[in-house]
Amino acid sequence: MGNLGAVEYLGHQLLMHHQEQRGLVPKTVFHKLWCISARHLQDNYETDIGLPRYWYKYGEMADEQSVNDEFYAAPSAPWGGQAYKPVWELEADDFDISSEERDLIDSTVKWTLNRFKRRNSRYLESYQYQAYSPNSFIRAYSELREHLQYMDLDSQEVLTQYEFEVESNKELITAYLDELIITYPENDEDFASFQTFFLRWDDTARLLLEQENPYEDIDTFLDTFVETLSQAVLQLKFNEHVPNDQISRWESEADETISDFETYLDNYRTELLEDREMSGVLQSVAETYDETVLG
Repeated sequence: MGNLGAVEYLGHQLLMHHQEQRGLVPKTVFHKLWCISARHLQDNYETDIGLPRYWYKYGEMADEQSVNDEFYAAPSAPWGGQAYKPVWELEADDFDISSEERDLIDSTVKWTLNRFKRRNSRYLESYQYQAYSPNSFIRAYSELREHLQYMDLDSQEVLTQYEFEVESNKELITAYLDELIITYPENDEDFASFQTFFLRWDDTARLLLEQENPYEDIDTFLDTFVETLSQAVLQLKFNEHVPNDQISRWESEADETISDFETYLDNYRTELLEDREMSGVLQSVAETYDETVLG
């Protein structure tokens, strides 16, 4: 695949040191540490090593298909996912980088070790969204996803730790849906073409919120929206150093992704409306029964 350079050296050093701390490094954790470290180099040392990265559902990810993968192995992990470990035989001189780049990368890896020691992917994802979200809309839906995925909303204990003062979790989700409407970047042409689908999704989410204990379903519904938005907009708009052929592949897949989402959305909405109509009929029958038999 070519020479091992600064991008690969950063990845190799992260794996070397983090494996010493924590054993096998989960794939998502590695991707996030790689991206965060590359940003640290850029923001603090004005050094852009050229790591191909892009924004996706889980925050910023590295496009590992566009780098030389000869510095790591990726075995199956005991927990069922994929883990990464370094190729231990590689030495610093095997990487084609200057001594200055090496020093800056070594310093950055030390910072990463100190700042994110043993942190899991959830923490790193939250950090990325808070520190690097490209816009307020992306930050808002990430906070809503965190509530839905990690908090016991069914308990009806109001668990908000963000900006909204609410008395129930349905109010909390409604507040986030309102925030998404307010922050949607409609003046951005890359988002504008997707706005119709977003508004239809929002209206359907509010219908879903009327159901009893809807939180798990809303979590899945939001996840499907963000996955589609990631493929149709985010990875195409918010990326750095991703090769043109990879972007072309994403562009060619975007139309089908949107079409599938539109079908999914229409079917989901139809089912909700039919369920609500049937519930209304049953309620009407029950009220008539009460009046006739019990009245």
